Amino acid sequence: MFTLDRRKALTLGAVSVAAMSFGKAHAANTTPLRAVITMNGQTYDYREEQGADLGDFVSGFANFTQRCVRATVSGSPITVFFRPDRTSDRTEVVFELGKLFSGTPANLDAYSVVISRGADTLATIEVPTHYWFSRWRWQSAARPVVTSPSNLIAWDLLPPLARTAATGAIAQLLSSATNVGKTASASAAATVTATNVAATTATNVAAATPSSNTSSSTVPMTGAIAAAIAAG
Repeated sequence: MFTLDRRKALTLGAVSVAAMSFGKAHAANTTPLRAVITMNGQTYDYREEQGADLGDFVSGFANFTQRCVRATVSGSPITVFFRPDRTSDRTEVVFELGKLFSGTPANLDAYSVVISRGADTLATIEVPTHYWFSRWRWQSAARPVVTSPSNLIAWDLLPPLARTAATGAIAQLLSSATNVGKTASASAAATVTATNVAATTATNVAAATPSSNTSSSTVPMTGAIAAAIAAG
């Protein structure tokens, strides 16, 4: 049985990788990427060769290395990340709106993007809207599935997730909602009962009070008693 801890998964050597089957990758294309955004009548030209290289991401067990180049253009609130593979011709481009310590928070209306590499247009995308502090990604191809979720959990690359736990959580939430509803109904019933008791007591007190020799403070005092009972 194949086992792999987190450190080994991230630093898997060439001998171990050769023992796995991932399919043949095409040669990497080193021609720089370009993304042109047209927004509100303005054009913003992002170029990979003019961006800041943030270093590579290396996946040992999935057998790929991906660059990450951050590009910005003056006047545009969008940051573009070019992420071409070094080990194949696959590439992806990420579009992120907003910066943590600068810029005025605002969503964007529709804009268009043209992604190209050299003379080749890779994609033309019409973006309907873009929310502040959100990002979207274009990829030339999906990553192949190379292992199972159970392996990722065993290698400590994913937390231990289970569908049964989610089902239990939903049942618990439904039960809590039902109990809250019952408590609210009981509280409302208790309020009505207390009001009825207060009204009955006030009526009895008023009936027992003699009509003659009643001081001017007797009626207000009866009302005060009834109000105190109702409040209690």
